[in-house]
Amino acid sequence: LGGDAAARRQGAEALKRLRILMTPAGSAGDVHPFLGLGHVLRGRGHEVVVLTSEPFRDEVAGAGLEFESVLGAARFEAVLDDPDLWHPVRGPRAIFRLLRREDLDRVYDALERRYEPGRTVLVGHPLSFPAGVFEETRGAPAVTVQLAPIAFRTRHLQPVLPGGIDPNRWPSVVQRTFWWVADRLVVNRLAARDLHPFMKAKGVTPAAESLYDWVHSPHRVLGFFPEWFGPPQPDWPPQLRLVGFPLYDGSPNPSLDPGLERLLGSTPKPVVVTPGSANRQAAELFRAAALATERRGIPSLFVTPWSDQLPSPLPEHVTHVQRAPFSALFPRAAAVVHHGGIGTTSQALAAGVPQVVQGRCFDQPDNGARLERLGVGRSLAAGDPEAGALFAALNALLDDPEVEPAARRWARAMRTDAGEPAMERAADLVEEASGAGPFSGARPPTR
Repeated sequence: LGGDAAARRQGAEALKRLRILMTPAGSAGDVHPFLGLGHVLRGRGHEVVVLTSEPFRDEVAGAGLEFESVLGAARFEAVLDDPDLWHPVRGPRAIFRLLRREDLDRVYDALERRYEPGRTVLVGHPLSFPAGVFEETRGAPAVTVQLAPIAFRTRHLQPVLPGGIDPNRWPSVVQRTFWWVADRLVVNRLAARDLHPFMKAKGVTPAAESLYDWVHSPHRVLGFFPEWFGPPQPDWPPQLRLVGFPLYDGSPNPSLDPGLERLLGSTPKPVVVTPGSANRQAAELFRAAALATERRGIPSLFVTPWSDQLPSPLPEHVTHVQRAPFSALFPRAAAVVHHGGIGTTSQALAAGVPQVVQGRCFDQPDNGARLERLGVGRSLAAGDPEAGALFAALNALLDDPEVEPAARRWARAMRTDAGEPAMERAADLVEEASGAGPFSGARPPTR
């Protein structure tokens, strides 16, 4: 981090009070890390404003932060209902369909209205394109937050892609061709509808080859994962700093509902099944999990706000709750079956419990592959899961004598990483970015 963190914090009184404009995007797993970071920064005396989707209003307020809605609840819900959202190939198209010109303008205008030169720092999700454009047009110091290793391309250890595609098995020329096609014939075509016209209207020239390099702020990029989960590669962005997993799941002081607490105290540890807060297309996963855990003779706890996905009636060994803080729930679980989202992945690692991942798209398959390499997880193929495959994966984890020690080892690693919580290190770097000086000129050219 450059210097001693404790010494820097001792001089915090001399640091000017900053205005932090946060622009998270996505589901709860994407938004929660920003809220955790914002809570720490607010505790240091800074003003923190979160510009995000309407459904997160209460959670932002619960973290003690100011909220501004930049996407209505109806639009957010429409994305969750999109059948393409969880498809390995069509998922990114669903995301780009959300990026309408009027929404991009709304975020940019909100930043313009709240921006105060000399004391404002932008902290944005890579999909918060208006923040990147604002950084370039106004010279605002900014920090990009990346939540998972798959965000960083490399010519070395490649991430596993949706569909279980592993580019590490390809010759280098095939790898280069793949990314050439993905950038020019897929991403740029999707961006051409609304994003590129928005950028041009603000005086920013869209990247001719790829958005990949452009989305990373030249000031600072934070990787919210540890080195042992995503080993740094030689060609990752030089302005990147890894701070560790944030482990914030919606509240500064999470606790279990008393009824759930009583239930967990009176039964054997259950298998927790949770397909993600935004997943409305997990009926087959719940069906398979009910059959697999019944066959194993172990109770299961289904966590989803969308009860219409559940088997009806629920089998006797299954309990359903709409939500629960994972940091409090997962230590009480025998295993966790989930979609491979980075937030769920990290919370289960912190709890020291084995994981079965059925990753469909985005970073999910790569996170599952990393859990397998750590010796604490098994991955299921994308598509409708089979009860037999899930049963076999649970057996492989729960009956393997090496899995439990490995899970405990990585849980200890998370408690001791770098000697201080990830959010404190991230807050140090945001404060440091405030003194980076104005950004002038275009962002670095794409590869």
